[in-house]
Amino acid sequence: SLGLQANQALNEARQRIMDCLGVRSGKVLFCRCATEAVEWLCRRFDGPYASTLETNCSIYEHDSVRDCCYNECNFNDAMNYMGPNSIYLHQHTNQITGSIFSIEFIGKQVQSTGAFFGSDFTAAIGHYPLPDNLDSFCDAVWMSGHKLGTEPGIGAIWLSDRLFKYLGGDEDSRNEYGFIHGTPNVSAAVTMSLAMKRAVREAKTNNIVWGQLVNYMCTKLSENGILHHIQD
Repeated sequence: SLGLQANQALNEARQRIMDCLGVRSGKVLFCRCATEAVEWLCRRFDGPYASTLETNCSIYEHDSVRDCCYNECNFNDAMNYMGPNSIYLHQHTNQITGSIFSIEFIGKQVQSTGAFFGSDFTAAIGHYPLPDNLDSFCDAVWMSGHKLGTEPGIGAIWLSDRLFKYLGGDEDSRNEYGFIHGTPNVSAAVTMSLAMKRAVREAKTNNIVWGQLVNYMCTKLSENGILHHIQD
């Protein structure tokens, strides 16, 4: 009975993360961190299907993404050769500059070629409101729990139904739908899902507060005769 309770808690955590992302379909898999998530995803493409499938990412990606992709390229260049047997990864928010990318536009363009589209949400959750209708233009998103305030060692990746089926997932949620074997850290997964729920809820308020702080800083700089420029 304890095993059944743990499995129920794990599946509830999966649904909580899907609710945070605003998706109504697909599957959530738990792993150790965002790095492991994207490495796993790329291995699924470059592993048994290496002769036919291709992994591509933008020039802005975190090292963990760039290091496991076959091609690092500009989005416009990637559009020239992507097709049904490839995936393109482009982050939602840059972890260094905070720049936000129009992943809905990028994702729809990528999917129009028949390719899959994935996005790194690690630097986005809790900092900016997440895009609506994510499952209409995206096939995978991943994130780390420690960026949300949990202990290190937990992460998650969401897969669209289309990508899940393509990669050969099992409908049984045990062993992360047959993809990642081993005993999951249930308490960490539950904690991550709760932390993500709080971060998503507070993102809008946080942006208002941060805007107020920036305005206050600019006011004080001006009052003291200090020239300044905000680089957006």
